[in-house]
Amino acid sequence: SAMKLYIYRGLKNEEIPWDVTHVIVDRSVTVIRSYAFSNCEHLVCVIMYDNVKRIEEGAFWNCLALRFVRLSRTLEHIGESAFLNCKSLEALFLQSTVKSIEEDVFYSCVSLRLLILPNDIDLSKVGRQIIDGTTVYRIARASGVEYAYQFIQVNVDRTRNFDVTVESNRLVNEW
Repeated sequence: SAMKLYIYRGLKNEEIPWDVTHVIVDRSVTVIRSYAFSNCEHLVCVIMYDNVKRIEEGAFWNCLALRFVRLSRTLEHIGESAFLNCKSLEALFLQSTVKSIEEDVFYSCVSLRLLILPNDIDLSKVGRQIIDGTTVYRIARASGVEYAYQFIQVNVDRTRNFDVTVESNRLVNEW
């Protein structure tokens, strides 16, 4: 299908075309509103500038084709179920500015194989089940989320481990 580009302005009742494939978030936008792009099943790519501080609840809920997201380098908050059921999303690097991640953010993102969280994130501000139903499946615990701070071992598949280290975090942040 043809590429369909949309510039998102963050307006209250903004009508986003159902068949959009590529989104550029306008430089003026600081908040991606709740359910802004929910059910945009053809959306493949989202690029945001560094002004976006918050991605609200369900913002990209059920964006089945979403594969590439360029996150803001000042992002602080990701709301509940923001990327729920984004079945094509494979990797996401969260900047060190991210302070809170609500529940079920990556729930049922079945292709998600690599999720890099900030080294110094306060785990009490990371919601439960952020990765239930993803390929990165061993991290979540019923009581919340547990990791070793300096060395997060993420199971990519059952046969080999993928190790996320401080070094890879640093390299990703430079990128």
